[in-house]
Parts: sequence; structure tokens; C-alpha cells
Amino acid sequence: MGTFDRDSNVEWEQGCILEAHDAHRLIESIESTQCVVIVSHDCDLRYDGELSVEMIVGSIIPEMNQNFAKARHPRCLHLEYATQSARVICVELKFSERLSFEKSNFTDIMRPSGDLVLSHDGKRVLKQWLSSRYGRPAFPNAFEKRLRKKYKQKTVEKHIAKIIESESKYLVGIFLDFGDGKLSELPEGVPYVLSMSIVYDVIEGGLEATRSAEKISRALYELFIHAFGKFGATTEIALEKCTAVADDKFSLADLRRVIQWRLEYLSLREHPAGYFLAAGDTPT
Repeated sequence: MGTFDRDSNVEWEQGCILEAHDAHRLIESIESTQCVVIVSHDCDLRYDGELSVEMIVGSIIPEMNQNFAKARHPRCLHLEYATQSARVICVELKFSERLSFEKSNFTDIMRPSGDLVLSHDGKRVLKQWLSSRYGRPAFPNAFEKRLRKKYKQKTVEKHIAKIIESESKYLVGIFLDFGDGKLSELPEGVPYVLSMSIVYDVIEGGLEATRSAEKISRALYELFIHAFGKFGATTEIALEKCTAVADDKFSLADLRRVIQWRLEYLSLREHPAGYFLAAGDTPT
């Protein structure tokens, strides 16, 4: 396979950042606080039959927001790049800033930045984030409507988001198991029956992560009981259990059975205007 750059010594990969000077040559309006991140798949970058290159104009930000880390948010991602001087640079990517250029527009002197390196784990997160944009399943309207029920002057979904927001550092994801029930439009009076798994990163977080996930699980369980009623006595959403689970104990069989919730922000023009939990993607 060839490369989209005519210099065969240049190795382009998904997640590469374009050299600042070359980024400005490609996009004259780019600012010093912005950078160009290649998001095309590695194979597409090397295949001569693929005629375009996809990229995102990212922003360099002071620090990472954990709500946007690890592909938790389907519209926005925070990634950390390491520099040769051992500094860490945080880059914010938004789907709304995607661009596509013909490969022929890249000249011989176009280069990926040699000073900014994305780790193997960072590349995995980037791939997961890119795929999640199109792989998110949709929940029934009736289920989402019930999550918008008012409880203590706010909707249930906003309460959920608030609970997660303060304890998201080691959170891998929230997974819903509807058991044998179908994700269909249920009539009023027929409850959605589900269990929740609060999956956390035990290797990175250890005991702190365990305590954080347990705190989330208790708070969510209490919220659903107070907002919708106890299991077996509700006509809206019946939460059977809500359990904190270490990621190394969450099996492939578990993943095939559940659906992931993602935390994202309801917004116009990509500005935060409140929180909600939307359908996520099942992990791959």
C-alpha cells in the first residue's frame, strides 16, 4: 500500500498531529491554540484508492475534563499527548470541527508533529470515540420520556448526570441490562425493567475507584426508587439492582447482553445547556 504523502519515509497514523507550520498552510485561519489531528483509519491513510483524508481541528486546552475523557462523550473528546520534554498537552476534539481534504492537497513537506505523541491507550480511546458516533443505539421514546420525569424540580436524567459528573474519574461506563424485556415502545402502565452495572477502572483507580463506583451505584438506586417507586411497585421504570463492577470482572458475555449509557450535554451550537444521559454504544 502507498501513503498519501509522496515521501515514503513519513509514517502517518490515526491520531497524528500535523506540524503547526503545515497546519497553517493547509488551513490559513487556524489559530495558535489549535491543532490538526488526523482521524482517518491507518489503512485508509496508506491505501492509494482512498482519495481523501479526514481530520479534526482540535483545541489545546489547559487540562483534561474527565467527563470528556475515555470516549465518555460522543460529541467531544479530551486526549493527552506527550512531548519529548515529558510535558503533557491536552487536546479537545469535537465532531463539529471535522474536515476532509483530498490527499493530493498534501505536499511533500507535510509532516506529522515529531514532538507530540499519542499513547497506545490514547489511540484506542480515539478509535472507540470515532466509532461510537455512529454505533449508538437509540432508546425508545417512551423510555426517554420517563427519564425526563420531574423529581425535586429537575428531571431524573439531570439528577443522573449530576451524580455521575462528580464521580467520573475512574468510571468506564454505565451499562443497562433489560433482561428478557425488549427495548420497544411500551404503553403507559407497563414498566421498563432493568439492572445497572457501574463499571470502573480497578487497575488505575484501585480502592478509590471502587468506593467512587459504589457511591454512584447507591445514589442511582436511591434516585430511581424515590422517583419511580420500588421494584415491583412501579409502572414506569423498575430498577431491580444497581451494582458497582470492576472492569476486570465484566466479561464478554456481560458486554453482549447490555447497552451502554453515555453522558453528553444537550446543547445548541455545541455549548453546554444542561445534561442528559443518552444512548451510548456497546463496546467493541
